[in-house]
Amino acid sequence: MNKLAFVGVLSFVMVYSAASQLVEFPMTFVNVLPTERKAFNFTFAAHPRATADVDTLLGEREIPSIPPPAGVYFVYTVPPSVEYLWLSPKDIRKMKAGVRFREDYDVNILWTGGKLEVSWKSPLPELVDSAYLVDALTDFPDNFIKVKIEPGTSFTTDNPAITRLKLLVWYNGTTTGVNEDAVPSNISLHPNPTTDGFFLDEVEPGSIISMIDVQGAFVAKTEATSPRQWIDLSSFASGLYVAVVLQPNGTVVHRTVVRQ
Repeated sequence: MNKLAFVGVLSFVMVYSAASQLVEFPMTFVNVLPTERKAFNFTFAAHPRATADVDTLLGEREIPSIPPPAGVYFVYTVPPSVEYLWLSPKDIRKMKAGVRFREDYDVNILWTGGKLEVSWKSPLPELVDSAYLVDALTDFPDNFIKVKIEPGTSFTTDNPAITRLKLLVWYNGTTTGVNEDAVPSNISLHPNPTTDGFFLDEVEPGSIISMIDVQGAFVAKTEATSPRQWIDLSSFASGLYVAVVLQPNGTVVHRTVVRQ
C-alpha cells in the first residue's frame, strides 16, 4: 500500500471513531412453496452517519447490477427500474437529530406462487414511535394493505401480484440518545500493532464484533462472550483493519488495528 492510500484510509476511520446510535429492526420475508421455503431477512435502520450511498461500514451491501433470473425471490430497496442496482439486507437512513420524522422504505418482492409471509419478532426500538407495512399503490392512511408493526402481528398473502410494499417508519430523533457523542465508550484495543490478534477490553458481552478491511469489506464477525474478548488475526493479511463493535444498547464503536 502506498503512503497516500494509507493516510486516506486512516482519516476515514478516524471520522468513524466516536460511539454512535444505530436504530435497527429486523423483519423476515418467506415465500412458502409446496416443496420449499425461500427466506430473506430485511432490516430497516437509521444512524446519525448514514449517507445516500451504500454504507458498507454500517452493514449495507452492494451487488453487481444484473437482471434477476426468472423465478428468483429477493427483496431490494430501491425504486423499480430497468436494472436492479443493489440489494441491501439492512437499509439505513439518516437519523435526524432533534426531529420527529417519517422515512419510507421501498420493498419489492418477486415471487411466483405459494404464500408470502412477512413477520417480525422484536419490539420496536426506543427511537421508533411506530411503523406500518403497507402497499405501495395507495396512500396512507387509506392503504388496502396496512399492518401496524408490533409484537404479535404479521402479514400473509397468497396473491403473487402483490410485489411492491412499503415500510413507513416514524422515528423520534428528539431524544438525546441520537447524539452520537452522548455515550462515550471505554472500549480499548491492544496490542496494536499486532502479529496474531488483539484483546478488546471493556466490551459488553453480547456485542457483535465485525472486522473490516481497507476496501470496506467485512472479513470476520464474532459475538463477545466476556468483557475481555480475544480477536484472532493470525489468518489475516498484513494491513489496516477496523473493529466495529455493535453493542446491545445499539451504539456502535470503531477501533483501528494494524496487522503486521
